[in-house]
Amino acid sequence: MSIFKNGDRVHWLGEAGKEVHGTVVRAGKKSLRVIADGGKIVASGPVECFEKSDIPVKTFPSNMDKYSVRKYRYTGGEETPQFSAEIILNGKRIANASNAGTGGGNTYYGDMTAIAKARTEADIWAMETGAPSYETLDSWLEWYVNARPYGVDPKEYFAEMKTATGNPA
Repeated sequence: MSIFKNGDRVHWLGEAGKEVHGTVVRAGKKSLRVIADGGKIVASGPVECFEKSDIPVKTFPSNMDKYSVRKYRYTGGEETPQFSAEIILNGKRIANASNAGTGGGNTYYGDMTAIAKARTEADIWAMETGAPSYETLDSWLEWYVNARPYGVDPKEYFAEMKTATGNPA
């Protein structure tokens, strides 16, 4: 049985013997799949090639730090990710979030006053990070779930997204 589990922090020797840190995304009995900090390198190999790491994932302080996402469940999708999740403010659920996966924006339901406040906070976060200026809470949730766990700077994340899509928003 592997001594590693999904979410564990590990390190290994990368190119030219440089130490690389990352997060386990798939732990098998004999092998691991890891995303390196920064999200640009995916490494797979025998568990013997990896060691546990005490170095935490890099964080990017912002006005959105009081928010988190819990119980995120990805279930496919046609044009956009189909998912359900909870939006948390200071440890308390304020909303459920979901997307049907058919190309529309996310749906938020729960404490409408708290959701409106989260949208306002997300607007500020978007201006600071270069996230798209529309559906800013959707952009924050996407980054929080897909990039933040791997120490990806939101400014770099959205700059790369704009370059890849040619979308200046």
